[in-house]
Amino acid sequence: MDSSTRTYKNVDTLDEHDRDHISDHESSTEVGSLMGEDEKRWDDIDLEDARIRGYRMVGIRVAAALDTAHCHRWLIDTVLLIVILCLLLLLHARGRPQASWQVGGDYTGEGPHFTTRVVKWESDESFTPSEPNGFYSEKTLARWNTLMPVGAGYASPNKTTFFTTTMTHQLHCVFVLGRIFNALESNNGSSLPEDYQTHVLHCLDYMRQGAMCAADLTLEAHTPMDGSDNGPTDGGWSGHHVCKDYGEVVHYLEYQIKDGVRTVLPIED
Repeated sequence: MDSSTRTYKNVDTLDEHDRDHISDHESSTEVGSLMGEDEKRWDDIDLEDARIRGYRMVGIRVAAALDTAHCHRWLIDTVLLIVILCLLLLLHARGRPQASWQVGGDYTGEGPHFTTRVVKWESDESFTPSEPNGFYSEKTLARWNTLMPVGAGYASPNKTTFFTTTMTHQLHCVFVLGRIFNALESNNGSSLPEDYQTHVLHCLDYMRQGAMCAADLTLEAHTPMDGSDNGPTDGGWSGHHVCKDYGEVVHYLEYQIKDGVRTVLPIED
Protein backbone atom coordinates (compact mmCIF):
# COMPACT_ATOMS: atom_id res chain seq x y z
CA MET A 1 0.00 0.00 0.00
CA ASP A 2 1.26 3.39 -0.91
CA SER A 3 2.07 5.40 2.14
CA SER A 4 1.13 8.65 0.41
CA THR A 5 -2.45 7.61 0.07
CA ARG A 6 -2.79 6.25 3.58
CA THR A 7 -5.32 8.14 5.78
CA TYR A 8 -5.50 8.27 9.54
CA LYS A 9 -8.54 8.47 11.74
CA ASN A 10 -8.66 9.86 15.27
CA VAL A 11 -9.12 7.01 17.58
CA ASP A 12 -11.45 7.52 20.48
CA THR A 13 -9.70 6.06 23.49
CA LEU A 14 -12.74 6.36 25.76
CA ASP A 15 -15.08 3.50 25.96
CA GLU A 16 -18.82 3.79 25.93
CA HIS A 17 -19.14 3.76 29.71
CA ASP A 18 -16.74 6.69 30.18
CA ARG A 19 -18.50 8.73 27.56
CA ASP A 20 -21.81 8.21 29.29
CA HIS A 21 -20.32 9.26 32.64
CA ILE A 22 -18.86 12.46 31.25
CA SER A 23 -22.09 13.28 29.51
CA ASP A 24 -24.05 12.82 32.75
CA HIS A 25 -21.59 14.98 34.68
CA GLU A 26 -21.76 17.81 32.19
CA SER A 27 -25.53 17.67 32.19
CA SER A 28 -25.70 17.78 35.99
CA THR A 29 -23.26 20.69 36.07
CA GLU A 30 -25.37 22.65 33.63
CA VAL A 31 -28.52 21.91 35.62
CA GLY A 32 -26.79 22.80 38.89
CA SER A 33 -25.58 26.03 37.41
CA LEU A 34 -29.05 26.87 36.19
CA MET A 35 -30.60 25.96 39.55
CA GLY A 36 -27.97 28.01 41.45
CA GLU A 37 -28.79 31.10 39.42
CA ASP A 38 -32.50 30.60 40.06
CA GLU A 39 -31.97 30.13 43.78
CA LYS A 40 -29.84 33.28 43.94
CA ARG A 41 -32.55 35.22 42.20
CA TRP A 42 -35.13 33.91 44.66
CA ASP A 43 -32.83 34.76 47.61
CA ASP A 44 -32.46 38.29 46.32
CA ILE A 45 -36.21 38.58 45.97
CA ASP A 46 -36.74 37.28 49.54
CA LEU A 47 -34.23 39.77 50.97
CA GLU A 48 -35.83 42.63 49.08
CA ASP A 49 -39.28 41.60 50.33
CA ALA A 50 -37.99 41.38 53.90
CA ARG A 51 -36.43 44.82 53.57
CA ILE A 52 -39.65 46.28 52.22
CA ARG A 53 -41.66 44.64 54.99
CA GLY A 54 -39.21 46.06 57.56
CA TYR A 55 -39.62 49.55 56.13
CA ARG A 56 -43.37 49.16 56.19
CA MET A 57 -43.30 48.03 59.84
CA VAL A 58 -41.16 51.00 60.80
CA GLY A 59 -43.51 53.32 58.95
CA ILE A 60 -46.51 51.75 60.68
CA ARG A 61 -44.91 52.15 64.09
CA VAL A 62 -43.93 55.76 63.41
CA ALA A 63 -47.44 56.52 62.21
CA ALA A 64 -48.89 54.86 65.31
CA ALA A 65 -46.57 56.87 67.55
CA LEU A 66 -47.56 60.09 65.78
CA ASP A 67 -51.24 59.23 66.11
CA THR A 68 -50.77 58.56 69.82
CA ALA A 69 -48.87 61.83 70.27
CA HIS A 70 -51.59 63.70 68.41
CA CYS A 71 -54.29 62.18 70.59
CA HIS A 72 -52.39 63.19 73.75
CA ARG A 73 -51.15 66.53 72.45
CA TRP A 74 -52.67 68.47 75.33
CA LEU A 75 -50.93 66.25 77.87
CA ILE A 76 -47.56 66.59 76.15
CA ASP A 77 -47.96 70.38 75.90
CA THR A 78 -48.86 70.59 79.59
CA VAL A 79 -45.84 68.52 80.64
CA LEU A 80 -43.53 70.63 78.46
CA LEU A 81 -44.93 73.86 79.90
CA ILE A 82 -44.40 72.58 83.44
CA VAL A 83 -40.81 71.61 82.61
CA ILE A 84 -40.15 75.03 81.06
CA LEU A 85 -41.67 76.78 84.09
CA CYS A 86 -39.51 74.74 86.48
CA LEU A 87 -36.39 75.57 84.48
CA LEU A 88 -37.25 79.27 84.48
CA LEU A 89 -37.77 79.24 88.24
CA LEU A 90 -34.46 77.45 88.68
CA LEU A 91 -32.66 79.98 86.50
CA HIS A 92 -34.31 82.83 88.37
CA ALA A 93 -33.21 81.40 91.71
CA ARG A 94 -29.67 80.92 90.46
CA GLY A 95 -29.66 84.37 88.92
CA ARG A 96 -30.21 85.92 92.31
CA PRO A 97 -27.10 85.03 94.28
CA GLN A 98 -27.05 84.86 98.04
CA ALA A 99 -24.52 87.66 97.91
CA SER A 100 -27.51 89.98 97.37
CA TRP A 101 -27.93 89.69 101.14
CA GLN A 102 -25.58 91.75 103.23
CA VAL A 103 -25.35 92.08 106.98
CA GLY A 104 -27.53 94.96 108.04
CA GLY A 105 -29.61 94.89 104.85
CA ASP A 106 -33.27 94.05 104.40
CA TYR A 107 -34.04 90.35 104.01
CA THR A 108 -35.75 91.00 100.65
CA GLY A 109 -32.38 91.99 99.20
CA GLU A 110 -33.75 95.40 98.20
CA GLY A 111 -31.43 98.36 98.31
CA PRO A 112 -27.88 98.96 97.15
CA HIS A 113 -24.72 97.26 98.32
CA PHE A 114 -22.97 100.01 100.20
CA THR A 115 -19.28 100.73 100.02
CA THR A 116 -17.40 99.46 103.05
CA ARG A 117 -14.71 101.38 104.89
CA VAL A 118 -12.28 100.57 107.67
CA VAL A 119 -13.00 102.94 110.54
CA LYS A 120 -11.17 103.31 113.84
CA TRP A 121 -13.66 104.39 116.44
CA GLU A 122 -12.73 107.37 118.56
CA SER A 123 -14.25 108.67 121.77
CA ASP A 124 -16.38 111.77 121.03
CA GLU A 125 -17.79 113.40 124.14
CA SER A 126 -19.81 115.87 122.10
CA PHE A 127 -22.34 113.04 121.77
CA THR A 128 -22.09 112.03 125.44
CA PRO A 129 -21.94 115.21 127.56
CA SER A 130 -20.82 114.71 131.14
CA GLU A 131 -22.56 117.77 132.58
CA PRO A 132 -25.91 117.24 134.35
CA ASN A 133 -28.86 117.22 131.98
CA GLY A 134 -26.43 117.50 129.07
CA PHE A 135 -28.62 115.23 126.96
CA TYR A 136 -31.45 117.73 127.28
CA SER A 137 -29.47 120.62 125.82
CA GLU A 138 -30.22 121.91 122.33
CA LYS A 139 -26.53 121.67 121.54
CA THR A 140 -26.45 117.93 122.25
CA LEU A 141 -29.72 117.35 120.38
CA ALA A 142 -28.34 119.20 117.34
CA ARG A 143 -25.21 117.06 117.49
CA TRP A 144 -27.19 113.84 117.45
CA ASN A 145 -29.39 115.11 114.63
CA THR A 146 -26.30 115.33 112.42
CA LEU A 147 -26.48 111.53 112.34
CA MET A 148 -30.04 111.52 111.02
CA PRO A 149 -31.17 111.82 107.39
CA VAL A 150 -32.83 115.00 106.22
CA GLY A 151 -36.59 114.63 106.26
CA ALA A 152 -36.85 112.71 109.53
CA GLY A 153 -40.21 113.34 111.16
CA TYR A 154 -43.55 111.86 112.04
CA ALA A 155 -45.64 109.84 109.65
CA SER A 156 -48.70 111.34 108.02
CA PRO A 157 -51.80 111.06 110.24
CA ASN A 158 -53.55 109.33 107.34
CA LYS A 159 -51.06 106.46 107.42
CA THR A 160 -52.10 103.56 109.62
CA THR A 161 -48.96 101.57 108.76
CA PHE A 162 -45.51 102.95 108.04
CA PHE A 163 -41.97 101.58 107.80
CA THR A 164 -39.02 103.00 109.66
CA THR A 165 -35.39 101.85 109.81
CA THR A 166 -33.56 99.75 112.39
CA MET A 167 -30.43 101.90 112.41
CA THR A 168 -32.29 105.12 113.25
CA HIS A 169 -34.36 103.18 115.81
CA GLN A 170 -31.10 102.11 117.47
CA LEU A 171 -29.80 105.68 117.50
CA HIS A 172 -33.08 106.78 119.07
CA CYS A 173 -32.69 104.12 121.78
CA VAL A 174 -29.16 105.22 122.65
CA PHE A 175 -30.16 108.89 122.78
CA VAL A 176 -33.24 108.22 124.94
CA LEU A 177 -31.20 106.03 127.32
CA GLY A 178 -28.81 108.97 127.70
CA ARG A 179 -31.68 111.31 128.53
CA ILE A 180 -33.22 108.91 131.06
CA PHE A 181 -29.81 108.45 132.68
CA ASN A 182 -29.40 112.25 132.96
CA ALA A 183 -32.85 112.67 134.49
CA LEU A 184 -32.32 109.92 137.07
CA GLU A 185 -28.80 111.12 137.91
CA SER A 186 -30.01 114.68 138.56
CA ASN A 187 -33.25 113.63 140.26
CA ASN A 188 -35.12 115.46 137.53
CA GLY A 189 -38.13 113.18 137.49
CA SER A 190 -40.23 115.72 135.64
CA SER A 191 -38.13 115.15 132.53
CA LEU A 192 -38.80 111.44 132.52
CA PRO A 193 -41.47 110.01 130.24
CA GLU A 194 -44.27 108.21 132.05
CA ASP A 195 -43.29 104.87 130.55
CA TYR A 196 -39.54 105.31 130.93
CA GLN A 197 -39.13 101.92 132.64
CA THR A 198 -40.60 100.01 129.71
CA HIS A 199 -38.69 102.25 127.33
CA VAL A 200 -35.39 101.41 129.00
CA LEU A 201 -36.09 97.69 129.01
CA HIS A 202 -37.22 97.75 125.38
CA CYS A 203 -34.11 99.60 124.25
CA LEU A 204 -31.74 97.36 126.20
CA ASP A 205 -33.26 94.25 124.62
CA TYR A 206 -33.40 95.87 121.18
CA MET A 207 -29.75 96.92 121.30
CA ARG A 208 -28.73 93.49 122.57
CA GLN A 209 -30.23 91.83 119.52
CA GLY A 210 -28.77 94.46 117.23
CA ALA A 211 -25.27 93.74 118.56
CA MET A 212 -25.79 90.00 118.12
CA CYS A 213 -27.07 90.46 114.56
CA ALA A 214 -24.13 92.62 113.44
CA ALA A 215 -21.70 90.38 115.38
CA ASP A 216 -18.78 92.77 114.89
CA LEU A 217 -15.66 90.60 115.29
CA THR A 218 -13.12 93.43 115.29
CA LEU A 219 -10.10 92.75 117.50
CA GLU A 220 -9.68 95.23 120.35
CA ALA A 221 -6.27 95.33 122.00
CA HIS A 222 -6.27 95.86 125.76
CA THR A 223 -2.90 96.69 127.30
CA PRO A 224 -1.60 97.75 130.74
CA MET A 225 -1.62 101.30 129.35
CA ASP A 226 -5.43 101.36 129.04
CA GLY A 227 -7.13 104.24 130.79
CA SER A 228 -9.05 103.41 133.95
CA ASP A 229 -11.94 105.77 133.21
CA ASN A 230 -13.32 104.13 130.03
CA GLY A 231 -12.32 107.33 128.23
CA PRO A 232 -10.35 107.90 125.02
CA THR A 233 -7.45 105.70 126.18
CA ASP A 234 -9.64 102.66 126.86
CA GLY A 235 -8.74 99.59 124.82
CA GLY A 236 -12.26 99.44 123.43
CA TRP A 237 -11.33 102.24 121.03
CA SER A 238 -8.34 100.40 119.59
CA GLY A 239 -10.18 98.33 117.00
CA HIS A 240 -10.38 99.00 113.27
CA HIS A 241 -13.92 98.18 112.14
CA VAL A 242 -15.27 97.28 108.70
CA CYS A 243 -18.28 99.59 108.31
CA LYS A 244 -20.74 100.69 105.67
CA ASP A 245 -20.02 104.12 104.25
CA TYR A 246 -22.29 106.11 106.53
CA GLY A 247 -22.64 108.97 104.06
CA GLU A 248 -24.03 106.56 101.45
CA VAL A 249 -26.46 105.11 104.00
CA VAL A 250 -27.82 108.53 104.97
CA HIS A 251 -28.15 109.58 101.33
CA TYR A 252 -30.09 106.39 100.56
CA LEU A 253 -32.45 106.96 103.50
CA GLU A 254 -33.08 110.54 102.40
CA TYR A 255 -34.03 109.28 98.96
CA GLN A 256 -36.38 106.70 100.51
CA ILE A 257 -38.00 109.31 102.77
CA LYS A 258 -38.55 111.61 99.80
CA ASP A 259 -40.08 108.71 97.87
CA GLY A 260 -42.43 107.88 100.74
CA VAL A 261 -40.99 104.39 101.19
CA ARG A 262 -39.71 104.92 104.73
CA THR A 263 -40.58 107.09 107.67
CA VAL A 264 -37.68 108.00 109.96
CA LEU A 265 -38.93 109.25 113.30
CA PRO A 266 -37.16 112.08 115.17
CA ILE A 267 -34.31 110.90 117.33
CA GLU A 268 -35.85 112.33 120.50
CA ASP A 269 -39.27 110.74 119.96
